[in-house]
Amino acid sequence: MRALPFALRNHQIVSIDEVPRGLSCGCTCLACGAPMVAKKGDKHAHHFAHYKGADCAHGLETGLHLRIKAFFRARHSIVVPALYLHRQSAAYFQPYLFKYDRVEEEPYVGQLYPDLILRKGQRALLLEVAVTH
Repeated sequence: MRALPFALRNHQIVSIDEVPRGLSCGCTCLACGAPMVAKKGDKHAHHFAHYKGADCAHGLETGLHLRIKAFFRARHSIVVPALYLHRQSAAYFQPYLFKYDRVEEEPYVGQLYPDLILRKGQRALLLEVAVTH
């Protein structure tokens, strides 16, 4: 059984801190739609779990992807870090603040399929969300 930090409630992504404990949270899995239980005990970190032991392999990754997409829709800027090319000591470009006014989710760009494109006029920043442990 996977411990999940996010679930869906009333068509909104919620964290474990935003809901009451147990089934009364009224939450479902972001990936498979199964009922979730808000576990808020004293021994383990608070988390959501699939009700009656049901489990899906994509709940955590889906939850993180959806939460980060919501984050970027709510914001309108991101600091782009410096870029260093292989074995170069000088940055190809320095960090800068990219301000955007549009967010496109999971668009095709030629043969690329980024998770997000942040746009300001003709400028675009493609983002891929990587979930690893």
